[in-house]
Amino acid sequence: MDEQDPSPRNSAKTDETGIDCISALPDSVIVEILSKIPITDACTTTILSKHWQYLWTCIHNLHCYRSNTGSGWSDKRLISFMDNALPLLTSSKIKSFTLHFTPNIALSNYHSKLRSKLHEWLEIVLKKKVENLDLDLWGCDYYLDSDLYSLPQELCSSSSLVKLKFKFCKIPEDRKLNWTSLKSLTLTFVLLTEEHMKQITSNCHHLESLKLCDFCGFHRLHLTSPKCTTLELSNHTHPLGYMGDECYFEIVAPYVQHFRISGNFDGVGIRLGDMSSLIHADLTYNLYDDRGLDDVIDKSIVKDHLTSVACANELIIPSLYIEDCTFLNYWCEDMDELEDNYENIFIIGSLRNLKILKVILQWSPFIEDDTTTELTELMKCLFEHAKYLEKLVIVAETRDCSEVIQNLLALPRVSNSTVVVSSESVAGAEY
Repeated sequence: MDEQDPSPRNSAKTDETGIDCISALPDSVIVEILSKIPITDACTTTILSKHWQYLWTCIHNLHCYRSNTGSGWSDKRLISFMDNALPLLTSSKIKSFTLHFTPNIALSNYHSKLRSKLHEWLEIVLKKKVENLDLDLWGCDYYLDSDLYSLPQELCSSSSLVKLKFKFCKIPEDRKLNWTSLKSLTLTFVLLTEEHMKQITSNCHHLESLKLCDFCGFHRLHLTSPKCTTLELSNHTHPLGYMGDECYFEIVAPYVQHFRISGNFDGVGIRLGDMSSLIHADLTYNLYDDRGLDDVIDKSIVKDHLTSVACANELIIPSLYIEDCTFLNYWCEDMDELEDNYENIFIIGSLRNLKILKVILQWSPFIEDDTTTELTELMKCLFEHAKYLEKLVIVAETRDCSEVIQNLLALPRVSNSTVVVSSESVAGAEY
């Protein structure tokens, strides 16, 4: 008997029939596999055999990434491919449509022609009741409003959308936002009017997660739906020529359990209202700019924000909070008064449910040499009042943390808490 050929060309065939195992799979399984790869790759399977010629047209997930199409794909070729491929799809329902463009295909290069094509493509997937839509037009310039793609009203009022992400797009003022089935919304590089934010919070009754990145335009964010439990805000960014009012906003989210605000919020006034359901709070944003101490620091910020997140089990704060407490020293006559300020922060804020606290020590233009001393005093007060604290994590990103470690280890604690100290160059260690 001849030995079996172990070469790759026979590895996908059975010994007895010689049938390709992949082709022997049920068509439904093949379509599921093709639905997980970019549509440009799925379409190339037509060359395998007649049986495969139309299988790709049954896919229900459409993923198009300009960066993954290779150097052989020009912008015009990609547009032509999408223009011809989408009408051939036979699936009655599209689960997801992902469309990512690179800077090589900026809307300004094709103006009205490409805009009309985008409208046509979206019209096709919206008619097929697309559930997940991810639109990233990175080639557009957020700082040039005329270069942004305007979302059509059909998309803004789609009842089939469950998860929506878009980046570098524009919502014209006359659009009405009414996503009645939406559960997750992520908007990046977007100018949101007060009315549009009101429509999001009022009309999206099933919304569970809201994430805004590099945004501006509104002053009130009132999430009062019991279903919305996650809120993330990152970077407050103005488009070129923005003529809006003074930057400030108020957040009221009584049912949000996971809250994160990070990145740059230079010169932005942030007021936190009712957030009484919080479990996890991440306040690693910064308010620094180059205008000077009096314009940057409001010593009531720390107290107000800690009070608003007092019910959280897990809390992450930046060195801003430590440094703000250090600045209190300028108004304190002695150490007793300084300790009273610390005590007021924790007693008024209470932090009654706090179990895990993470402090991010970062460089800032206002950092003081005695920050380590102030941190020790602050944590001493924390250990005295946070009776349920289980773990304290200190992340020292820019300086030697050995003194911090020794000082923290020497502090008495009312709870049996663990101290974890880590840095960029040293792995975290527990004590």
